Amino acid sequence: MSWSGDGFDLGAYWNHVAAYEDRAGTRIDAWDTLDARVAWRPVSSLFDGLRVEVAVQNLLDEAPPFYDSPTGFGFDAGQASLLGRVVSLQLIKRW
Repeated sequence: MSWSGDGFDLGAYWNHVAAYEDRAGTRIDAWDTLDARVAWRPVSSLFDGLRVEVAVQNLLDEAPPFYDSPTGFGFDAGQASLLGRVVSLQLIKRW
């Protein structure tokens, strides 16, 4: 879901990985995360081309489902990340 208007962009994104089985038949539970983004573009000609954006991945800090993988990791690195919540700030100037 996203919305833009009056110099602002807002977005919220739901990510879903369905439950599945590995090659050995081990079940790995489903995993859901929520991402969000807010961006601001000043409407003043003095700041023309400027954009400030804050984004948050895994907003609710959901841990990936446990998976006793043969590589020794407790999660499936192909489908999940151990980073947890990640916040980024961007300042962009176009000219």
